[in-house]
Amino acid sequence: MSNDHQSVYADAYPYAKQGNGDASAWAIAAFCAGAFYALCSLTATLASVPLVRELESGETWDTVSTPVALVQAGSAVLSLLAMVGAYVATCLWLMQARSNALRISPELRQRHMAWLWIGWWLPIANLFMPFKVVRDVVDGSQSRGRYERTLSSAVLGWWWACWLVLIVFERVHGKLLDDVGTPGGASAGTVQTIAGLLVLVTVVGLGLWGLIIRHVVEAQNRAALTR
Repeated sequence: MSNDHQSVYADAYPYAKQGNGDASAWAIAAFCAGAFYALCSLTATLASVPLVRELESGETWDTVSTPVALVQAGSAVLSLLAMVGAYVATCLWLMQARSNALRISPELRQRHMAWLWIGWWLPIANLFMPFKVVRDVVDGSQSRGRYERTLSSAVLGWWWACWLVLIVFERVHGKLLDDVGTPGGASAGTVQTIAGLLVLVTVVGLGLWGLIIRHVVEAQNRAALTR
């Protein structure tokens, strides 16, 4: 790299002169924890299909085979624990990434640190606040230099849309399971359709989340290249 190019690059990434806290380790932890949660959740969802079929044919929980019941119940409990782990790992990564973003782009506003933690589960706020927190971190991580690559807003939008759809479908799926075996309850075919949609939305959402995490890490690392 020529001296002129180095000068332009350094001007494009003033954050490089300050040093930064590398968020890569927490980023990997956040994605892996999220992927594990998705795996557990999908296992519980897919296990509900044979469960419903057995309930539909036997019309009582006593007729459900032990392997099917154990897989469904075990994966449901494991997914709950994995969700807590994913939540903690994600928030810890966002804390470090937010701190870096404030130093990369101090002129850009970041949401208060409290929203980073409570925004995911506080009613009403959980419909939009986590999206804003992540969007702020993404925007702040992108130096306004000539050589910076930005993340398409469509990636963020579709990721959050997948998350909201997932929340709705999981509640619908749970309600259908509760009604199986009751008069007018859901059929196995309906549960299978919802389960299939949950799988699709989860896989797409996880892929988009991975793109977002990678972009933030790479953007912050580029800002620190000439440190």
